[in-house]
Amino acid sequence: MTTEEENSADRKAYPVLLIVEDDPTTSNVCQPVAESVGLRVLQAETTEQALEQMETQQVDLVLADLRIPTVGGMVLLRHVAYVIEGGRYVFGDLPGELFYEYLKDFRAYWGFVALIYLYRHILLRLQGEAQFLTEGKEDSLQSAQPVTDRFLVKKLGREFLVKVDHIDWIEASGNYVNLHVGERLYPLRETMAGIQQRLVGQGFARVHRSAIVNLDRVREIEPFDTGDARAHLLGGGVVPVSRRYRQALKERLA
Repeated sequence: MTTEEENSADRKAYPVLLIVEDDPTTSNVCQPVAESVGLRVLQAETTEQALEQMETQQVDLVLADLRIPTVGGMVLLRHVAYVIEGGRYVFGDLPGELFYEYLKDFRAYWGFVALIYLYRHILLRLQGEAQFLTEGKEDSLQSAQPVTDRFLVKKLGREFLVKVDHIDWIEASGNYVNLHVGERLYPLRETMAGIQQRLVGQGFARVHRSAIVNLDRVREIEPFDTGDARAHLLGGGVVPVSRRYRQALKERLA
């Protein structure tokens, strides 16, 4: 065997990388990098050229631009998958394929939405969801009245009462507020403004746009140079205090 034939045989033994890129500059940058790690490089500017290369030569790796003109990179990847399995991908009639792609995305989107709601439902069942005893009355004006000294928690099909003064602090969480009671957390469907109004006279103070604290639970206020502060609670919790509410909190604790 001649030296040229030996070199040719050695090159064929290298893994083959197919670069599918319509920009020659990008291809020329990628090729020496790939060759430096022992890859044999083939180039194609279109999906059609790439498929011809794959039909005539063994290709081990494909590096493709997903925004190739005419036939996109995602379609190319489908062609590659079919070629690996020994088949041939046919894109088919355009309106039918567009409807299929739309239907697939539609199903995927609503599938994710359903999973999110299912996860949320299971989480609420496991955590327990709080409900103030004044809720459920038909008169909408009742929602603005102060709450009783207890709230109702529904958890795994059971209901039990927890005293309002056992709440350490309240944290905003989207359409809910989270009631921190010791190491437990109970979500309540209410706004921060609404819960603040309903807890008037119950010994709670707004200390941040996303936090309300039980004054009897505050152990220490740690001030910062920025004007903000941090409230350390008796149970070990830490609650942010913004400069807007810091002075009012100090006055109420005095």
